[in-house]
Amino acid sequence: MENTEKIIEEETIVESGEKIFTQNEVNELIESRLARAKKQMPSKEELEDFKKWKESQKTEAEKLAQREQEYHQIQSEKEHLRRENVVLRSGVNWDDADYVLYKVSKMEGEFEENLKSFLTENSKFINNSSSTVKNTGVIATVNNKINDDEGYLSILKRKHPNLF
Repeated sequence: MENTEKIIEEETIVESGEKIFTQNEVNELIESRLARAKKQMPSKEELEDFKKWKESQKTEAEKLAQREQEYHQIQSEKEHLRRENVVLRSGVNWDDADYVLYKVSKMEGEFEENLKSFLTENSKFINNSSSTVKNTGVIATVNNKINDDEGYLSILKRKHPNLF
């Protein structure tokens, strides 16, 4: 009975014009299709040469614009880090520093003045007691301000005066 069902199924497939492929036939078809596609793709060396050529075709104005964009990005990162440092040195809790930085950055006017006024209105963000803060592997006792002439900062100043 099963054989007759198979025969009937095969006949209906043949009648409808569909062809049945074996797994090996499908694999061969896929491999030949991939080989044709790979022939059309450039090699790694050709891609590198094309990238070099494309870069050489840029005008001086485009190169200058790209360098200016990179410069402005670096400047904005530097300003963000400077402001974050000011916030932390003003005695703001480590956990609240990002929030305070965000709120003060949105205010109009000078950053340091806005920070002072924000902290006088919102003293809950200031760390009132001495606590131990772990920052980049160095543990320091933080009172409201860190004295630059003590500890690891003085060592850094001596070894790298251009950083300060």
